[in-house]
Amino acid sequence: MRSNLQKISIILAILVCLPLSSLLVYAEEMDEQNKVYLVIANRLSFYDIESMHNLKSIIDNGSIGLMNTRGVTGYRGAEGYITVNTSAKAYSTYDTANSFNLDKDTLPIYERRVGKIQGKYNIANIELNRLKSLNINNAYNPIIGALGDNLHNSGQKTAVFGNSDTADSFVRTNCLIPIDSKGLIDFGNVDNILINDSSYPFGLRTDFNKILAEIKDVQSEAALFVIETGDLNRLNMYNNELSDNMFLELRGQILKNIDGFIGELFQEIKNKNSMLIIISPNSPEERLDTSLLSPLIIWGGKEYKGILTSDTTRRQGIVTNLDVAPTITNFLKAEKNNFIGHVIKAINEKDNFSFINELNNRTNITSKLRSPYLKLYSILIILIIILGTITVYTKGIHSNRMKMIIKFSLLLIMSLPLVFLLSAFIYIKDYFIYFIFTFILLMIIMAIICFINSKHRLLVLFSIIYSSLVIDLLLGGKLLKYSILSYDPIIGARYFGIGNEYAGVILGVMVLMTAIYMEKSKGCKIFLSILPITIFIVSNPKMGANLGGTISILATAVIYIVYLYKIRIDLKKIIIVGTIFILFFIILGLIDIYANDNPTHLGGTLLLIIEKGPKSLLDIITRKAQMNIKLMKSSIWSKVLLITILSESCILIRYKKKIQSIVRENKYFSAGLFSAILGSTIGLLLNDSGVLLGAISNTYIIGTLMYLLLDNMMAA
Repeated sequence: MRSNLQKISIILAILVCLPLSSLLVYAEEMDEQNKVYLVIANRLSFYDIESMHNLKSIIDNGSIGLMNTRGVTGYRGAEGYITVNTSAKAYSTYDTANSFNLDKDTLPIYERRVGKIQGKYNIANIELNRLKSLNINNAYNPIIGALGDNLHNSGQKTAVFGNSDTADSFVRTNCLIPIDSKGLIDFGNVDNILINDSSYPFGLRTDFNKILAEIKDVQSEAALFVIETGDLNRLNMYNNELSDNMFLELRGQILKNIDGFIGELFQEIKNKNSMLIIISPNSPEERLDTSLLSPLIIWGGKEYKGILTSDTTRRQGIVTNLDVAPTITNFLKAEKNNFIGHVIKAINEKDNFSFINELNNRTNITSKLRSPYLKLYSILIILIIILGTITVYTKGIHSNRMKMIIKFSLLLIMSLPLVFLLSAFIYIKDYFIYFIFTFILLMIIMAIICFINSKHRLLVLFSIIYSSLVIDLLLGGKLLKYSILSYDPIIGARYFGIGNEYAGVILGVMVLMTAIYMEKSKGCKIFLSILPITIFIVSNPKMGANLGGTISILATAVIYIVYLYKIRIDLKKIIIVGTIFILFFIILGLIDIYANDNPTHLGGTLLLIIEKGPKSLLDIITRKAQMNIKLMKSSIWSKVLLITILSESCILIRYKKKIQSIVRENKYFSAGLFSAILGSTIGLLLNDSGVLLGAISNTYIIGTLMYLLLDNMMAA
C-alpha cells in the first residue's frame, strides 16, 4: 500500500514539475535571445588600439577590418552615423541629430512636430522633420530609420546610452543609429549620463559606471544597445585648445577609460548570445592619423574570428558603413528590408590585427600616391598631345629626330597604365621608392618596345596591355586592387572588378588591337573573337563587373562590326539592336541576381527597378550625370578629354585627304578608329565617372592616329 502511495506521489510530482520546468526553459530561452552591443569609439585609430589591452584581446579572439566611413559628402560628422542606419548614404548635421529623453518638456515638442506617440518610448529625435527634409533631394533616396524599423517590425527593441555633448551644445549623433522612421528609441539615457570633471575637455566625461548599471536594467528587454563613449569626440572638438603634450596625455587617459569600459561590458556579455561591435563612424583622429578608413571590431562567437569582409566590397579586410545594419539584423534574426549593404562575415586569419594594419597602410599609401602621380600623368598626356599635334600639323618644319621623340613619347603615355598595373605586384611603403620602381619598369617596357620593328610596336604594346588586364581579371583583379590608376576603396565608389579608368584603357586597346590584327592578316575573322571575350570579361560579375564599361564596350564592338561590313542601318534594325541590347542586360542581370548572393551594379540596378519602379533608374541616371558634371568642373581628366578631342579635330581637318585615303586603303583600321571614337563618347555619357573612361580611351585613339601619321611622314 505504502509502495503504491509512493509511486502515485512521484507521478504527481512529475506532473506538477513538468509545466514549471517548461516555464523555466522558456524563461531561459527568452533571456538567451541574441543581443547586439554597439560601442561607439569615434575617431579611433590603429595607433590607439596598441595601448588598449582589453580591446586587443577581443580582436585576438574576434575579428577586425577596415570600414569606409564616407557619407554623402565626406568622412566626418553626423553623416557617418546616419548612413549606418539608413538604406543608403544620407545627409545629417549635428543639429538634426538632436534626440532627448522624453519628459514633460520634450514629449510635447516631439508630438507637436511629428505626431502622437503610440506605445512606450524613452527617447525621440525632435528634429526628425528637418533630418528628412535634408534628404528630399538626395539622389541616393535613403530611408531614414531603416535599422530601427526592421527591429521594431520584428518585435525587437532598441536602447541608446551616452552622448558627445559639450559645455554649450548638444551632440547626440549616436541616436541616429538606432532610431526608427519616426525618430523613436525604446530605452536609454542620453540626457543624464555625464560627470563634471575639470581635467577633461569642456569639463565633462562619460559616466561609464552609470551606463553599465542602466544597461543591466533593460538588458532583458532590448535587443540592440548603442553606447556612445563620447570623450574622444569631445577631445576632437577641444583639439585647438590643447598643446601636443596635453592632447596626447588626455587621449591616453580617455582610451584607458574606454578600454576599461569595454572590458567590463565584455565580461558581462561574453557567455551570452551576444555580438559586440566597436565602431568609429568617422575616420580616425586627423591630428594623429591621416587614414580615412576606420577600424571595425566584431566579436560574436566562433563565426566572427579573423578578418572582416562583405559581399558589398568583396575585399578581404574592408567593409562599408552600409554593411553594419544588415549584420545587426541578421544576428538578431530580424527583417533586412531596404538595405543595400550586406552582412559582414569573417575570414580566418591567425594574426588578424597585423594583417589589417598592413592592409590599412598599403591602402592609404596607394590612395595618397593616386593624386600626385595621376595629376603628373594627366599633365604629361596634355603636353605630349599638344606637342605632337603641333609637330603633325606643321609636318615640314620638324626634323625626323623630333618626330622620333614624339613617337617615343606617345608610346610612353600609352605604356604608363601598364606600368601602374604591374607596379602593384610589389608592396611599396615609400613614395620615392615607388617613383624609382615605376621609372625603371617604364624604361624596361620602353626598351623592349624599341627593339621591335616600328611597324609592329603599337600592336605588341596593345597586346601586352590587353593580356595583362585580362589575365589579372581572370585571377581576381589582384593587381587592379592596388594600382594607382584603378578604383580607390577610400573613395568608395567601387571595391572590385574593373574601374572606369582601366575600362577606358581596355576599350581603346581592344578595338584598335583587333583592327590592326585584322589589317595585318587581311581580314582574318578569328581576331573578331577579341570583342566578345572583352565583353564577357568586363561584364562578368566575378571579373570586371562594370555595367557602364560593358555598355560602352558592347556598343564599340557593334559599331565596329556595322561599320566594317557596311551593314545598312534603318529604324527597324535600330529597334531590333536596341531590343537585343536590353534583353542582353536583363538576362545578364537575372544571372547576376540568381547566381550571386551579392549582385553587382547590374543585378542591383535590376532589383531596384523591379522593387521601386522606373523612377529608380531615372535617379541613377541623374546621379551619374551629376557626378560627370562635377568631374567636368573639377577633374584634370576633363582637360585631358578636351585636349584629345581638339587634337583629333585638328588632325582630321589638317589631313582630311590623307585620312580619307587611310580610310579607303585600311578599312579595318578605319573601322576601329571610328568605333573607338563613338564607343568612348557613349562611355563618357553613360558612366558616373565617364570623363575618366572617355579621356583615357581618347588618349589611345589620338596616340595611335598621331603615331601612324608620324610613321608615315618619316617613311615618305
